[in-house]
Formats: sequence, C-alpha cells, structure tokens
Amino acid sequence: MCAAMKIVNDNKGFSMIEMVVVLAIVAVILGLMVSQFTGSSTKTQIEAGIKKMYGDLMEAKTKSYAERKTYGLYWSTPTAIADYELRVDTNNDDSITDVGGYSIVRPVTVEKVTIINKETKNSIPFAIKGSLDTTGYGNIDATFYSECKACDHVTTGCDPEDPANTLCQPQDTTSDCSNIDYPEYSCIVVTLTRIKMGKWCNNVCQLR
Repeated sequence: MCAAMKIVNDNKGFSMIEMVVVLAIVAVILGLMVSQFTGSSTKTQIEAGIKKMYGDLMEAKTKSYAERKTYGLYWSTPTAIADYELRVDTNNDDSITDVGGYSIVRPVTVEKVTIINKETKNSIPFAIKGSLDTTGYGNIDATFYSECKACDHVTTGCDPEDPANTLCQPQDTTSDCSNIDYPEYSCIVVTLTRIKMGKWCNNVCQLR
C-alpha cells in the first residue's frame, strides 16, 4: 500500500520592499560610521598640529634664552596658518622679519590642519631672555587655535564636507567644555613668560 506523501515547501524569499528597507538601514549606519571616523581623524590631526606648534614655540623660547638671540615663528598668511618657519635674528636688531636680517632654522608644514592666529599677526618673536617680545607682537598675549567642523555629530543639517555649511559647530559649545567629540588640545596661549595648550571652547582657549 502506498501512502500519499505531501511535501510542504514553506521557504519564503525576501520581497523587494524588504530588501530596499534593509539596504536603506545599512546605508544610514555606514554613513554614521563614516561621519564618526572623519570627525575622530580630524580631531587627532588637530591635536597633532597644535602639539607640533607648541613644541616649536617652546624651542624658539628656549633657544632665545640659551643663545641670547631673538628666535620666533613666521607665517605668510596671518589668519590661516598652513605652514610656518622657525627663524633666528642674525643682525642683532631683535627682528625675525627684516630682509637679510634673519636665518631660517627650518620650515614646518602643518599637516591637514589650519591653525588660526587670533591676533592676525605674521610672526611671534621671543626676546633674548626667552620671553614673548610684546613690543614686536603688539603688547598683547598670543592665541592660536584650530576649529573642527567634522567633530560636530549632533547638529541637524550639519555637513562638514560642505565649505559653505554654517550649521556645523566648529568648536565645543558646552558650558563646561566637556564635549569629548572635540579635541582636548586645540589652542595655544603665549603670555610674556609662559606657553600653554588648551581646548578651544566658546571662542576662548580653556587652558589645560
């Protein structure tokens, strides 16, 4: 006797709508991951650039004291520093900008980061005792900082890749400067006797 056999095939494939939904979700997740990675990469580059400039400022200060010569940094664009030179005065007039009166110790390129000089000066000299030459700088402290539009992960409509986008917050705007998305070291303040790094927050260098 033959028993009747019924084969039930209950396998179901994905519908086109389900596939589209899944792909859309994956695209959103990948977009968020790319945004986070870009911000983290820029954050690291800013900290590296600020620390590099801090080291060069400290070297200029130390050499001016040790050698009793005016040392300093010079850059051609006052508000957006992409490269600069470590210079030394060679004709004893305490200037590192007069033609024929200085020597370039070395040129420096700021990798993938733009550093802004708040005072829009072209150079920062250190007098022979290692202090900031306030006469040459304009009788004020010096402030350098770098902004990070790519670090803004929360502002609606922010597109860090669009240079014309004004929605992105380029700095930490929290009241206590605690937003970890922004670099911990993104600014430098040079006073008469000290050089310190800090976090650029609410248009002020919060020293660390």
